[in-house]
Amino acid sequence: MDSRTVPVPTSLVHGSAAGIYPSREIGMHDYPHYEKGTTTLGFIFNNEGLMVTLEHARLPSGSFPENLCILNSHLLASISGGNGNIRTFYLSYLQTKCREHEHLKGARASAAEASKWLADFLSDRPYSDDPLSLGTLIAGWDDESGPALYKVNAKGERCERPFMGTGSSSDGCALISIPRDKISVTDASKLAKRALCLGVCLVPESCECVSVFHIGSDGLAAVVFNDDIGEWLEQYFSEVGENHREMFSKIRSQYGGRSFVF
Repeated sequence: MDSRTVPVPTSLVHGSAAGIYPSREIGMHDYPHYEKGTTTLGFIFNNEGLMVTLEHARLPSGSFPENLCILNSHLLASISGGNGNIRTFYLSYLQTKCREHEHLKGARASAAEASKWLADFLSDRPYSDDPLSLGTLIAGWDDESGPALYKVNAKGERCERPFMGTGSSSDGCALISIPRDKISVTDASKLAKRALCLGVCLVPESCECVSVFHIGSDGLAAVVFNDDIGEWLEQYFSEVGENHREMFSKIRSQYGGRSFVF
């Protein structure tokens, strides 16, 4: 980790994170609606670590993205789509399951276990009829198997890949971010941020800020936190030329306000 790494606040780490997602009663038929700004991208690099990046609204001091949850020191989950109550509901469920597992087994829950719990939970729920309502990315480091990245959709369908995303623009983010050579943590974080910023700038509903998290054998840490996407884009276009700005503006206008989540 380089000197610019931002440590994850201790109040947000597993074991002291009960206040992140307060318990709420949510009816089984309170279907989610679509919200903007929840694109998430994850990828494994060098087979020894993961980068997870997401867009979110600008965060006041001391707050945390509502669509992200730290499940333990080596595991996090991010949800795209759905409203705040739905995200709270799912992430609170995952937190509870991970705490129960650690209490009973004396070991951290893995990404495979957490994704299986969520998949089983969603497959039995009536609001899982719409596969486009949300997608969950679960990323973690296991001492025995190393890095793992899973995606679970609203129907409880689960898959594992070395790179993937959820939410608007996640296709473009993934294509931009595929690491083709051995890269450092610093370069991987820059690649993740670049992919997210370029991907979401094409969608009118995108949010203001980006954060990037690294997960490795030493646990997770924020390598970029609450950075302004617009400022990054201004610097990028000043470096590559105004013709790129015009190209992105044309593509953005063709979206016509459409937003999709998977």
